[in-house]
Amino acid sequence: MKKKKLFIILLIIIVAVVVFVTCTNSKKEKLVNISETDFVRRDNIITKVDAKGTVEFKDNTFVYPHETKKINKVNVKIGDDVNKGDILAEYDSENLNNLKHQLSEAKINLDNAKISLKSAKLPATSSELSQIETQMLQSDKNVSDLKSSIKQFDITIEQLNRDIENANTQYENNKLLYENGGVSKNDLDNSNEALKKLEDQLSTINTQRQTALESINTAQKNSELIKVQYDALKNKLSDSKIKNQIEQLQLQVDQINLQINDINKKINEFELKEIAPVSGKIISVNAIEGDIATESKYVFEIADTSLDNLIVKINVPENNTGDIELNQNVELETENSKLISMGKIVKIYPVAEKKQVNTTSETVLTIEVQITDAKSDFKKGYSIDSNIITSQHENVLVIPLVATISEDDKDYVYTIDENSIVHKKNINIKSYSDMYVEIDGLSEGEKVILNPTGQIQDGVKVRDMSQNQVKK
Repeated sequence: MKKKKLFIILLIIIVAVVVFVTCTNSKKEKLVNISETDFVRRDNIITKVDAKGTVEFKDNTFVYPHETKKINKVNVKIGDDVNKGDILAEYDSENLNNLKHQLSEAKINLDNAKISLKSAKLPATSSELSQIETQMLQSDKNVSDLKSSIKQFDITIEQLNRDIENANTQYENNKLLYENGGVSKNDLDNSNEALKKLEDQLSTINTQRQTALESINTAQKNSELIKVQYDALKNKLSDSKIKNQIEQLQLQVDQINLQINDINKKINEFELKEIAPVSGKIISVNAIEGDIATESKYVFEIADTSLDNLIVKINVPENNTGDIELNQNVELETENSKLISMGKIVKIYPVAEKKQVNTTSETVLTIEVQITDAKSDFKKGYSIDSNIITSQHENVLVIPLVATISEDDKDYVYTIDENSIVHKKNINIKSYSDMYVEIDGLSEGEKVILNPTGQIQDGVKVRDMSQNQVKK
């Protein structure tokens, strides 16, 4: 009987040990090692938008000549500092003389036009008609005389050509005779001289004939002009023609007056020296000694290169423009320095536009940033990497971004309690920075799992292998 009781007791002990070992092994299987954790804590969250930009001048001055003129001398070069009133270039006076000559001609034309207008308004007299008829006859006679002289020139030229041909034949014959001893050297030279004399006469007659031809053209134009004047006098008998002629002549007078005013203005504004309109540094020069400067092309660019006159133009991609506002702070970094300078948004362009960004076309919104705290050197044309600070929340609850997971448009984290049990909790993400997020739904000091894997589930017990065993 005692043996039977002992056996039962041993059996109970064995069963208890097996159950204990089985439970222990089961708990060990559910324990998951984790290597990254962090605590919910209070910190500042700064949200930034990164974009590319370029340093530009806020204000710069382009110097244009008032009129076309030749550049005699250039007194400055790129990089020179100039003061308002300094002489940048000196011009040739030839164009000024041309303008004065144009003015004189315009005044003569105006006097003639006024005389014509006055004459048009007066009835034609028999004396006027007789006088202009005489002019017409004389003009026609001049043309006829010139044409007759042309005919006489043609006869003379024809005769000279024959004489030259005979003289040339005589010269060639004398050359053969001279070679055979038939004539003297003197006879040969005389025949050659006679030939050249005839050729000179022909050249002179041809020149005179050409002059006569040109005179005919002038005389014919003068004759046509006199006939027009004669017709104008005769047309005074018709009221409608008189009215139209007077209107045309009045228009001509008005146009010449406008021309004179324009020339006078150019003469008054003509400058033999290009004067610096502002103080600053010469940024670009398009003036070359000996070249012609025109009103359509600037000759100098002047700008203040100090920091106060520099602006950073930044192209913000369309999808990042929603939170951009005036007066936001901007971090600025140049290519030649890793020091962070600060600026402030002073202008947001009213419309976006497509621009070439790297190799693709992208819709961007341009903003202008005033440099407020320069930690490095800024020059026009420098490329800028910028971070626009769109929001800044202080002393808020934050967790690392890598602690968050998204499911069905909701955000969650896995927390670990004091018993190392995992809890899946819903959170509300309020703002982002590069590595952290501002959240609601957790308490300060709670431990969260970073980069949770598929093994992490609600209710699982874990072993924290990270350095964050104790809240910092």
